Amino acid sequence: MRKQNRNRLVGLLGICALSACQTSFLSSPAYAADKAEYLFGFIDKTGKVVVAPEYEEARPFSEGLALVQKKVDGNSLYGYIDHEGKTGVEFKYAEAGPFSEGLAPVRVPDSGTLVDELGSAAAGKWGFIDKTGKFVIAPRFEEARSFSDGLAAVEEENRYGYVDKTGNFVIK
Repeated sequence: MRKQNRNRLVGLLGICALSACQTSFLSSPAYAADKAEYLFGFIDKTGKVVVAPEYEEARPFSEGLALVQKKVDGNSLYGYIDHEGKTGVEFKYAEAGPFSEGLAPVRVPDSGTLVDELGSAAAGKWGFIDKTGKFVIAPRFEEARSFSDGLAAVEEENRYGYVDKTGNFVIK
């Protein structure tokens, strides 16, 4: 009886693992070659290409958007696309992280139009955007990570701590 229960548990875990793999496969980027360059796109569970391979880098979908990188005016910039490959958030960030709890950490390039819009103090700094691309927490951090349980790890003036979704330090 004990061995039978153990076999059922192992079988159930196998089904769960397979299910998890299929789910992540659906939302994970597929690697494809295009014009002698290795570019990323997305496929569905049948292998059909649903987003053409045109990105230098692609991360799994998170909260309905995937973080991707492509060349824009000669610069490799990050932005976010939806499941159909339409731009959800413009390509204008030097670095970025996935959306979590409605916000994503993004780093402003050292120069360019975004710096012109935000001011030179924002150059090279991290902040947090919402799904429309609007800064909810202004770029002021040397480093920033995604939110988890309402807090995000950040570095400011060579000190590390955790901020809430308004940018206030909760743990200094």
